[in-house]
Amino acid sequence: MAANPGEGLSKAPARAARMVADLWLVPLGVAAGLVGSVVGLGGGLIATPVLVSSGFAPAAAAAASLFVSLGNAAASTVSYWRQRRVRTSALVRLAAAAVPGTVLGALASGAVMPAAFKALLAVLLAACVIHMLVRRRATGGAARPATGMALLAAAASFFAGVLSSFFGIGGGIIYVPLLLGIMGLTMRESVATSQAILVPVSLAGVLSHAALGHPDYWQALLLMSGAMAGGYAGARLSARAQEGRLRVLVAAVMGVAAAKLAADSVAEA
Repeated sequence: MAANPGEGLSKAPARAARMVADLWLVPLGVAAGLVGSVVGLGGGLIATPVLVSSGFAPAAAAAASLFVSLGNAAASTVSYWRQRRVRTSALVRLAAAAVPGTVLGALASGAVMPAAFKALLAVLLAACVIHMLVRRRATGGAARPATGMALLAAAASFFAGVLSSFFGIGGGIIYVPLLLGIMGLTMRESVATSQAILVPVSLAGVLSHAALGHPDYWQALLLMSGAMAGGYAGARLSARAQEGRLRVLVAAVMGVAAAKLAADSVAEA
């Protein structure tokens, strides 16, 4: 049976209206990129809760949010690299361990219910808030004992890769504390190196989700374009921020996101 040429034309206004309706994703990408770049969290921390609360399925939200993390990380890393704040050795070791985990995370995200997804993300963020607020080492900068630390860092980075692709958060919530507490970097170095790690990790996650058919590429393009603008601006802003204030900002952003996700999860249970 021949296709009706008028059918495609009749759907064009609806497609155009949908594309216009999705433009709110650009400012979301800017906000996520700005905050993510300043605190080294990849931007997904902001984007994923908003997308899930807006009705995105967990896998679709994670896939779209990874485009935010990728755009944000790529733009901010350019600025951080020029500032000589990226520790290349840590970047290579941790990224290599994380990339295989992104495949597992993408597969798992397609099998979880929205309420459970929100509850798990809330618990993860709350744990990171507690860690950031109570840990003794405030600024890093001193190396920890070498015995077992390399293996621990690799295992943590693999886990971060799983979380990155499962939640679409990039993995910075693991990398910033890891770089500070285990690898002995300063807060400024940790934020910059975390963003650099998120480039290959987020790219691997994007490719994994794409292979599974999760992303809407128009929405991803809008989010990524906003995130790149916000990421570059945030990297420049962070160069003037005090390290103690950066740490407080990390904890505050995580706490707000955790509370919102927990409330949504209870309401939907």
